[in-house]
Amino acid sequence: MPEHDVSHGDILYKLGGVEGKIAVFDPSAKILTAQTKGHDAEIMDLYFYDKQMQLISVGIDRSIMLWDSLKLECVQVIKDSNPQSRFYSSTCFNT
Repeated sequence: MPEHDVSHGDILYKLGGVEGKIAVFDPSAKILTAQTKGHDAEIMDLYFYDKQMQLISVGIDRSIMLWDSLKLECVQVIKDSNPQSRFYSSTCFNT
């Protein structure tokens, strides 16, 4: 099952899949409205921040990406470049 979160402002589902893609789905129209690739591997966690219209994705490629959810464009990447380091094993967002 892909990771997902729901935007409460525009009632759209944001999905993160095993291919590292983020997709936006409109459940009322039953259509895929947008899709983009950001991560090099599976997305472990996805969080939609309504107040700033941002999306945060966490991938097993050892990166965290901040997205403009309206344009579905990546605006910042945090990446662990040391393959020997222990990265994270879980994510917690506190609103």
